[in-house]
Amino acid sequence: MNKTAHMFWISGILFLTVLLSACSTFTHGRGPRPFVTKVNLSDYRLVWSDGFNGNAVNTDEWHYRTDNSWGSTQLPANVSEADGLLRIDLRKQDAGGKHYTGGGIITKRHFEFGYYETRMRMPASPGWHTSFWMAGFDNMKSPTGASGGLQELDCCEQDSFEQSSYTHNIHMRKPAYLTGWTRIRTPNLTQGFHVWGCEFTPRHVRYFFDGQMVGVYD
Repeated sequence: MNKTAHMFWISGILFLTVLLSACSTFTHGRGPRPFVTKVNLSDYRLVWSDGFNGNAVNTDEWHYRTDNSWGSTQLPANVSEADGLLRIDLRKQDAGGKHYTGGGIITKRHFEFGYYETRMRMPASPGWHTSFWMAGFDNMKSPTGASGGLQELDCCEQDSFEQSSYTHNIHMRKPAYLTGWTRIRTPNLTQGFHVWGCEFTPRHVRYFFDGQMVGVYD
């Protein structure tokens, strides 16, 4: 029996500023603006964004995540777009040797230094791992999965059994390295939308939650 356990929403903005939110980098004037206000981002310009204002995922810009890892299989059928929202269904459903299915999307364009931001709401039922992250690859043989990354900037990793916190970190796999693992205490993340941001420069990584800097790493 297929049963939708819960839904994960990304809303409004996903932008990259070389700003990446629901995703957007920005210029002075019109267009998406970053949620961060207490850090000077005035030198950035908007290079890419998606407000999810269509009736379907724009597959010219996005890969569907289709890997099979940990406790679930990721399916394109679980991802939909409407009314300015990207929705990801999380289902109790047999697929790929797992008893649950989820989903995700990954940009087809490759970005590097800049400011990334997303606005999203977490699922309420326990058992789900939701993330907003960037990964660098030594090749693009498996762009639709979670493996193969040389490095990883985890702006947000949230496990739904703990509704009022999330963690961030920086992951390196060659050599194996993990730094900045920090648990951030928050309001209940299932009760409304919140904004996560990441500034990535040659000198540092800075993580933000609802406009406030919550971590900076060399």
